[in-house]
Amino acid sequence: MKRRQHWLVRGLLLRGLLVMSTMLLWNPMLHADTPDLKVSEFVLGHYDMIGRDPDSKRTYAGEIEIRAGSGGPGSLVVLRRIGGQVVRATGKIETATADEALVLRLHFMIRNVPYEGTYLINGDLDNYPRISGFVYRRDGRTKAPGLEALFHLESSDSDSLEPGKVGERRIGDHRARIAGPRASH
Repeated sequence: MKRRQHWLVRGLLLRGLLVMSTMLLWNPMLHADTPDLKVSEFVLGHYDMIGRDPDSKRTYAGEIEIRAGSGGPGSLVVLRRIGGQVVRATGKIETATADEALVLRLHFMIRNVPYEGTYLINGDLDNYPRISGFVYRRDGRTKAPGLEALFHLESSDSDSLEPGKVGERRIGDHRARIAGPRASH
């Protein structure tokens, strides 16, 4: 009888170990196809940007380039060009809110002031990323957050916003196409 119980317990333990090892092997958090990594690949590219400064009514237009970073899986490097000035940001896809919505979170400095941006990520009707969100000071001194909306551009790797590589981008042609032909007076 004891021998039978011993084999029964041993069999249950082996089955338990088999189930646990299978769960570990198939854990989606251990694989590169996790939702945040897929989203971080989805947002890569060049964007037109329109925005409003935090605590201000001043609006601006610029460009953003989002590329894969070297800080591990899902890390992003973001170059923001507004008025000819290029600011480098780091980013990552994170969860926010109680329902764990995926957001793009950026960290950057402007005139030695640390800022953070939190952006919602959606797809447009052509399955390109459409990104919009708030920009605010990381020290909590922002009374009214800034707003930004990013619109994906089809572009090549040669259109980098990296300082020293900034040249004539298609952005002028792109805006002219949106605005249509200029009327002559």
